[in-house]
Amino acid sequence: MPRHSTDRGHRDHRHRGRRGRVAQRPTRNAAKQGLTSFMEALFATSGYWGLAGALFIALELLLPGLYSIWIGVGALVVSLVLMMFPALSTTAQLQVFASAMMSTLGLGFLIQRRGGRRVQTRPINQELQGLIDQTLLVASAFDAGRVRVADTTYAAFCEQPLGCGEQVIVRGIEGGRLRVAPKGDDKSSRGVERH
Repeated sequence: MPRHSTDRGHRDHRHRGRRGRVAQRPTRNAAKQGLTSFMEALFATSGYWGLAGALFIALELLLPGLYSIWIGVGALVVSLVLMMFPALSTTAQLQVFASAMMSTLGLGFLIQRRGGRRVQTRPINQELQGLIDQTLLVASAFDAGRVRVADTTYAAFCEQPLGCGEQVIVRGIEGGRLRVAPKGDDKSSRGVERH
């Protein structure tokens, strides 16, 4: 069926303004320009970068292990650079941010790797070994009883009777119990064996 000229005119008529001109539709360019001007305003001062850096560092303090501290440090670096060079373009700011963030992230990995190579001073689960040569208090009178260590007590034995509250020195470990001697008893310090 052939189209009538009135159909075509009707469609054109819908898009015409009051005086017969074609109405202007909002274009994508206007939206892009609005976003561009917003981004330029956002990156115009160093305060936004400083605020973003502080927020990322605070996030790391709240949720450790996210590596957001390095993003925050990168943002703070951009803030400092922008204070020195206020006419820095948005592209240059983003390049400084990416460089600073990657540099601090690499530095963080380097620090973490070096920190992980610490030599253990005493073996794991050897708590009793750490008590040798320490001065402790007798928790209950005994030949074989208990001595106080911080907020707990440990099984101990001695060659002579001890009274509650006396100070003793741990001389060794035998069978999971502390071998102690009264403080100042040099005779029992000879021949110390550590198991």
